[in-house]
Amino acid sequence: MYFRKFSRSLMLAAAISSVAACGVMADDISDLTQKKQEAESNVSDLQQQMTDLFSQMSSLELQAQDLNEQIAANEAKLDEVNQQSEDQTQKMYERIRYMYENQAGSSVSEILLSSKDFADFLKKSSYVSSIYQTDRDGLVQLAQTKSDIESLNEQLTSQRDDLQASYEANFEKTQELQTLISDAQGTVDDLDSQIQAAAAEAARKAAEEQAAKEAAASATASSASSGSAQTAQQILAAVGLADPTTGSSESSGSTSAVSGSQSAQSGSSVSTGTSEAQTEAPAAAEETTGQTTTSQPETPAETTSGSTETEESKAQETESSKPSSSSSESTTKVSSDTSIGAQALSIAESYIGTPYVWGGTTPAGFDCSGLTQYVYAQLGIGIPRTSAAQLSAGYSVGLANAQPGDLVLCPGHVGLYAGNGMILNATQPGDIVRYSHVSSFTVLDVRRVY
Repeated sequence: MYFRKFSRSLMLAAAISSVAACGVMADDISDLTQKKQEAESNVSDLQQQMTDLFSQMSSLELQAQDLNEQIAANEAKLDEVNQQSEDQTQKMYERIRYMYENQAGSSVSEILLSSKDFADFLKKSSYVSSIYQTDRDGLVQLAQTKSDIESLNEQLTSQRDDLQASYEANFEKTQELQTLISDAQGTVDDLDSQIQAAAAEAARKAAEEQAAKEAAASATASSASSGSAQTAQQILAAVGLADPTTGSSESSGSTSAVSGSQSAQSGSSVSTGTSEAQTEAPAAAEETTGQTTTSQPETPAETTSGSTETEESKAQETESSKPSSSSSESTTKVSSDTSIGAQALSIAESYIGTPYVWGGTTPAGFDCSGLTQYVYAQLGIGIPRTSAAQLSAGYSVGLANAQPGDLVLCPGHVGLYAGNGMILNATQPGDIVRYSHVSSFTVLDVRRVY
């Protein structure tokens, strides 16, 4: 019984030590998890700021497009007014020559001679003057119209320049945010690695502690079995029924005092003591042996269970390490009809050299998203107007699976993948539609729209 209590004490101490170690490890993992959650929240906040900037940039692009359309319409009106002014001037010159240069018999002298009286002369002279004044007024009006259109276009151009300045400022912010997001995501990934390492260490220590417990239980059972007889003798000795050294039974002095004859009573006492020892000793041995019998078969069972759990854990880890087919398909869906993308690239190549016009959507001038939208419109495929909106067009294929014609989306910019790490894009104000290397940009996504 004493040995059993001692064994239980050892196992309890080991369990307490194990719990303490596990508690420290759990605190470390909890702290790392808290830090990871804070880092993830930071990434989420930065990404929201990026989304807000993209929204603002999209709005600016649309406003610029509207201003460009107004400017283009005003320029068309200006051309029309200029033509009307030239026509009006030419007609006035012709009438002046007709009336005052004696052409076709309509000179001033003829007007005087043909007049019936002075009143008729004034009437005819007034008519000639009214014609001149009408021509003059028409020219003045056309000149004013031309001036108004030019002034309006100057205002629209100034507004567009202000929008472009805001757009470029937001673009710079997106570059800064992208750097911050990359750093913050790196922090998240690092903390995630630490958590995984801590969890693996905790699992390793738990396995070691379990193995130690099983070894201790096995050693306890073995020791209990080999020492059961000695334990029984120690118990008998403790109650005065056996010699702990020799294990033989003896009668005590008190026994002979109770009887009338020392030798007779001694023999009776010895006989009685032996009988009691024989009765109690097997009971103690049976109790100890019962513990041994119970402990010995538990060890292999626990070992088998631990082994089974380990194999199941490994199987689960192996299964979880396999790539998910549904996830893979959702992010790397690849169309077999790559000829559409090739056609889009071919159309875009025909506009190489076209000047960059912020908010431009026609071959007269493109901005980055105006080019991609126009190109795919020629194939009957509609995509959103702005680069931010085109982030949701089609489906993601990733840069590794990019095919010619895919949209390569960057902060505030978009181009068509041209193969070999190149994109075809309307670059920036003052530049033209041309090829650029994709490494010059921070790629957010590559999307296929067919």
